[in-house]
Amino acid sequence: MAITIAGGVYFERCLTPGRSTLLGSGGRAAAALSLLSDQVTLHSFHPTERTLDAQYALGAYGMETVFHASSAVVGFEYLHPMSSPRISPVPLPIAGTVDVAGDVILRFGCLEGDFRVSGRRAIYDPQSGSAPKSFHNNGSKAETLALVLNRAEATLLTGEDDPARAAAALAQSDGANVIVVKMGAAGALIVEGKRHQQVPAYQSNAVDKVGSGDVFSATFAHFWGEQGQDAAAAADLASRYTAGYVEDRLLPLPAKAPEKLPIKPATKRPKVYLGGPFFTTPQLWIIEEARSGLLSLGADVFSPLHDVGFGPDVTVATKDLAGLDACDVMLALLSDLDPGTLFEVGHARAMGKPVVALIECPRQQDATMLVGTNCEIVDDLATALYRVVWAAA
Repeated sequence: MAITIAGGVYFERCLTPGRSTLLGSGGRAAAALSLLSDQVTLHSFHPTERTLDAQYALGAYGMETVFHASSAVVGFEYLHPMSSPRISPVPLPIAGTVDVAGDVILRFGCLEGDFRVSGRRAIYDPQSGSAPKSFHNNGSKAETLALVLNRAEATLLTGEDDPARAAAALAQSDGANVIVVKMGAAGALIVEGKRHQQVPAYQSNAVDKVGSGDVFSATFAHFWGEQGQDAAAAADLASRYTAGYVEDRLLPLPAKAPEKLPIKPATKRPKVYLGGPFFTTPQLWIIEEARSGLLSLGADVFSPLHDVGFGPDVTVATKDLAGLDACDVMLALLSDLDPGTLFEVGHARAMGKPVVALIECPRQQDATMLVGTNCEIVDDLATALYRVVWAAA
């Protein structure tokens, strides 16, 4: 089995959890499949004077690399895995359009250039949250085509907010044989002709989501494109592998898919109480980041800062606790061990509500009552956001 991957190789830096890598969508996908596939060939863009460094970095995975000239390396910097990245340089380098052919080919959208691909089986991931392009936009061709994209990209390409209607529109406009619409905690919708199936997302103990879409597309391309498995079965394996990757970030992927528990689909939008102090700039910042992240995951959020604000103590306390009573679950920002938030945690547990506590530098003595009342303690923001939404479901 062999696969050709056409996609970007980018420098990625995350402040917390801290790491720096040279991967990007193409590099990560190729590294992911380097044990699963017999032969992986990666086409990407890179400055000529720095190609040798990239070949050494990625060659350790045993892949064949073909780099096409670019004026600079694109970089992504994240404050945390749920944050919007800062992309450099500005303006972005321009690398033009390159033709790539292969029997089975996985194509990603790129920032600095474009790959015009042709193959027997093609898998296309547009990789753009603002201006995704259709597969055939640049003249790409395939005998059999699968589109793998998230719900926002499907909506941008079709104008349809409903995933099923968006998939139907993509099948008609792009002539795709298979459409996989990723829907976060709700799993993925797979449409193949008139057949509609849904596969679940799977739980993980940690969620470091940068690059999770690359791994999903890569494993789907392997099982559907190379092995010829049913599209729904391939998507389910991709979902399992992705859950394993966001937990441990180990590459290449193992031969056996991780054993994970499926996330129970929510019957309604989860309502999360966001508890935490908001008296200093760092405290206000993390409240805003947590609220934005929860909203992006499809939760309704009651935030005392946004929904009650400041005022007389009795009024604020009464309104805050009423808001907590109306929520399904609580996210407690407790790195500062704020007394008011700790009181709210006790109230939530007395009401039988699940509590996920974010404590970035936990000490055992500080967590005694939290652990003893079955609160879940997490030490990174991204994982806390996912775990609280899962707890609500």
